[in-house]
Amino acid sequence: TPIYGTPKAQNSQYDPTLAISTIISAKTIIASSTIWSLGRSPYILESSGRLYPTLKAGATLIIESGVIIKPSSMLIIEGTLLAQGTPEKPILFTSNQPTPQPGDWASIIFKPESVGSVLENVIFEYGGREFVPFNQRVDYSMVDIEQSPVTIKNCQFKKGGWIALKLNNSSTLVENSVFAENTKGIVIDGVDSHPIIRDSEFRGADHRGTGIEISGGAAPVISSNDFSNLYYPVLLKNASPVFSGNLVSNNNYNGVYVHWQTIFTQNLVWQNNLTYILMSNANEYPTASGTVLTIEPGTIIKSANKYYTALKVLRGRLVAEGTESEPIIFTSFKDDSIGGDTNNDGSATAPAT
Repeated sequence: TPIYGTPKAQNSQYDPTLAISTIISAKTIIASSTIWSLGRSPYILESSGRLYPTLKAGATLIIESGVIIKPSSMLIIEGTLLAQGTPEKPILFTSNQPTPQPGDWASIIFKPESVGSVLENVIFEYGGREFVPFNQRVDYSMVDIEQSPVTIKNCQFKKGGWIALKLNNSSTLVENSVFAENTKGIVIDGVDSHPIIRDSEFRGADHRGTGIEISGGAAPVISSNDFSNLYYPVLLKNASPVFSGNLVSNNNYNGVYVHWQTIFTQNLVWQNNLTYILMSNANEYPTASGTVLTIEPGTIIKSANKYYTALKVLRGRLVAEGTESEPIIFTSFKDDSIGGDTNNDGSATAPAT
């Protein structure tokens, strides 16, 4: 083994494994079962125009524990991706830049034909590129799942430039995972989106970012998650999520922020878990149109704007039947005596008397 060093200085043995990397060209088509091994790590994924490495339907890509992948742009998954690290040796998708920044790479995209994929003990960081070609903004998610169900357990999504994880008409399971310092943690969209998000942590930086955004008629089950230091823990548009056992603390809005442009077009139930915060302006406010909005006993709803309509039920029904022990409460955004400090300003503001 050759020895390299400086005269009269301490020498070190040359380790050839430190100089190895594997280049995956933009034209790479993975059409048969393939393993990305630790011995050939890191893997550098190239791109060229609209060409990206692609795993074809019917093929399986296995990524071994401890492997590092550095995309320049995207990896397309039409087949089955089995990326299963361990707590001691997680798999890492990260930047290929000397000084990493959010948005250094774009996305891992799971196409509708992809089946059986598993992400376990994987870290995703510095992806989710924002791109503005010809004055048309394009925002990528670090992981983008289109209809395909993927199992995600014990993963970390952090420092994404835009969206960390997007679920479009997907019934993905997300469990025991961490979403930290992303512009948006999870975006759930589409009437066929029925994912389960449970036992996970959503953290912002200096009250910035959104934990989970839900729209397009999606109906996720969101349970036993912890939201902290965000702007919006949950941003609700036209959707009917089921909440249970979730905790919020030190967020700009400590509850479910119901956007003023929301028009609910399917029957939905508001649960006694997180406080619902109704935001409106002069001509726009949350509206239940032609639907039944049922509010469970014990649910708390707070209006964040005293000048405008908080909620409108149009050609539909509002069913709000509390009990003596669990009344339904409509109150001010500034009312800390019910549902805690929803506007997160301590005792600086109070309801008008």
